[in-house]
Amino acid sequence: MQEIVNNILKHSNSSFLHITQNKTDEYFYLRIHHDGNGLTQTEYEKMRDTPTGLGLKNIHSRMKILNGKIFYEKDSTNTYYKVTLELPIDAVQ
Repeated sequence: MQEIVNNILKHSNSSFLHITQNKTDEYFYLRIHHDGNGLTQTEYEKMRDTPTGLGLKNIHSRMKILNGKIFYEKDSTNTYYKVTLELPIDAVQ
């Protein structure tokens, strides 16, 4: 979470950041919305496998250790970007 927020503050030029959380019986979710320049899932997957983007590699490896997933998307109105972290509930207890 800290690395994602740092990346948004450093690279996106956003004017707001909104963080929410919720959980189900199986998963814990953290969602970060912002109105800056962001990534889509396709862009994230390309950058993750390049020599640059060390922060993205760190995020990916941490999520892998926790058996979590990360999703990058842009909303349908093209107003904001959303990053969702999905973690198994047993990884956060």
